Amino acid sequence: MNSMKCIPCIALALLFLLACSEPSSPPEVIPPLEPPEDTTSHAYSWEFHIVGVWGGSVLRAVAADADSSVWAVGYIQLDSTILSIPTGRESSTANAIRITPEAIVPYAIGVPSKNGQIAPAELYGITVERGYPTFWVTRRWTKMLPEGWTHAFFEDLNGLIIGREFFERGREGDVYLYGGRGFLGRFDGPSHKTHTQFPTGTARTITAFAEVGPDEFYVGGWDHDTTNGTFHHIKAGVVTDMQRDLGNGVRLNHATALWASRERLFAFCPPYLYIQSLRQPQRWDTLFLPPEIAGMNVGLPVCANGREDNDAFIAGHNATIIHYNGRSLHFYDEVQAYFGHGVFEDIAVTPRKVYIVGSRNNRAILAIGTRRD
Repeated sequence: MNSMKCIPCIALALLFLLACSEPSSPPEVIPPLEPPEDTTSHAYSWEFHIVGVWGGSVLRAVAADADSSVWAVGYIQLDSTILSIPTGRESSTANAIRITPEAIVPYAIGVPSKNGQIAPAELYGITVERGYPTFWVTRRWTKMLPEGWTHAFFEDLNGLIIGREFFERGREGDVYLYGGRGFLGRFDGPSHKTHTQFPTGTARTITAFAEVGPDEFYVGGWDHDTTNGTFHHIKAGVVTDMQRDLGNGVRLNHATALWASRERLFAFCPPYLYIQSLRQPQRWDTLFLPPEIAGMNVGLPVCANGREDNDAFIAGHNATIIHYNGRSLHFYDEVQAYFGHGVFEDIAVTPRKVYIVGSRNNRAILAIGTRRD
């Protein structure tokens, strides 16, 4: 009986102790991502080029390290013949062009085969370092150096779908290869003699990539057969599926174009531009891009590049070119008016210019924008 009477006393004592304990800390409130402090101008003048003659021509990639050091690659039918380099064969097709203020010069660049022969082939990637280009296709590269030409061939890349491949120069001189069957690999160091492969958490084709730190990346892609695709974060081998809930049942689950500055990630997740802090990934925001602007149809963006947080370009189908200046998105309707239903596939930026390449009606196309401010 006495022990039963003590139970209420014990309960009261516990309540008193809980009341006297320090209150728990409120949950941390993450402030929303604020726009950059400054803006840049949307004012660009544009020049347009159609390269080569009809016949399946396309420019797939472009790279630059100065206004006057720009290369693009792909497959271009010519109306005359040129000597291939370094083999010296006659060729009626080019697989590279050098873009200067004075001219656009075609080249037929030889790359190595498995048996060691050097011959031109359709190129899928281009990187430029200190003015010297390296030309890429699948397991092969050809590099121009001050002392001459050098080549490399890799035996195996563990499952990559050949012909569906993309190349991008990393921040420290490595070159990343990504593409079919969820492939992501890196040709290590400035010599590009060894390669490393990374898990991506997907078997879909990766078409978008951004390096944000040592062994830290974002990858993306669009699955044309379903209503979603890929948007993954990879760090030290750990893959995280990026999902962002915008409310009203809308979720971001794929990215078709990616670029990263030193501070922020830019991902086009149609019809939104997703912008995220790299230091505090919980801080992010979106900008909505309507499917039509001033009577012009906005195509699916598939490539991105930029200079700073407030100066980024996105481009893609329907000759779409969009500029983000830190506050707003600007659609260049004069580019679409010229190229119509052309498709842009890659972007390179220099201090004063932007170079965007692709194809229209089986012709290779090039748009060059020059800052007006």
